Amino acid sequence: MIRDIMGKVETILVATDLSAPASWAETRAGMLAGQTGASIDLMHAVSSSALNALRVSLVGKVTDPEKVMASLRGEVDKAAAALEAAHGVQVRRHVFPGRPADEILRLAGECGSQLLVAGAHGSHLVHRLLFGSTIERLLYRSELPLLIVKRSPQEQYRRLLIAVDFSDFALAAARFAAQLLPETALTAFHAAESPFEGLMRFAGVSDEEIARHRAETLAQAESQMAAFVGAAGLSGRATWRLDYGYPVRVLEQEVERASPDLLVLGKHGRSAVERWMVGSMTAHLARTADCDVLVVAGVGA
Repeated sequence: MIRDIMGKVETILVATDLSAPASWAETRAGMLAGQTGASIDLMHAVSSSALNALRVSLVGKVTDPEKVMASLRGEVDKAAAALEAAHGVQVRRHVFPGRPADEILRLAGECGSQLLVAGAHGSHLVHRLLFGSTIERLLYRSELPLLIVKRSPQEQYRRLLIAVDFSDFALAAARFAAQLLPETALTAFHAAESPFEGLMRFAGVSDEEIARHRAETLAQAESQMAAFVGAAGLSGRATWRLDYGYPVRVLEQEVERASPDLLVLGKHGRSAVERWMVGSMTAHLARTADCDVLVVAGVGA
């Protein structure tokens, strides 16, 4: 059984590394908080390895860790004050030593966060290594919805594209996104594929028979999509589309065609096989999509 992550979002945790992409995440979280009435926890965690790297790079200069932490607290306080002024929301400040992913998940549990928000990694090599890996760790480990902000926010989300594989995980993701953004246009998209088409060709099945098999697969997917939209409570609100082909490639093409503001993905469970699937599919799409990405885990009850 899969537990939907439902209920009004009242607490948003924003992880910042004080970079430009992180400021986009801060702004997007402020916009969502203003829209939903949620409060924000703004946090920064600095690992011991980062502090050690700082000491090495600034050899011969004063690098007192306490002074570094005090400076970071000042920067986080500035960012929090800017969010409060711009969006009229309550922002709590947190700065910790420790591994970022560990501290994010720990604080999320303590604060009862219902949504994590982080900026996609930037162009600087160290930034990619540290914060990019943090996001991927969160993708694997977090049971909370994770919003990865990849664009500078200019307005509220207007177009959502929900990737649908007819699983309970996708259903939980669709319901969460619809509730979080009740005024936003939704499109549910499914890439239909027959796992046996390649074998059929090797077995000498005719092109006509393969085409008939494709048509049957699409007809079945159409029926499943109608049922999915109804189960998600999106009848009358969401449009939907089907295409045929390898799901990751077809979904990438659909993102390029539809230009959504936000791509919504359901994350499967935490078994070894499912973690591998997250790494090869969900994390790939989260990295490559040219839009913000919301990854929602359907948590086993």
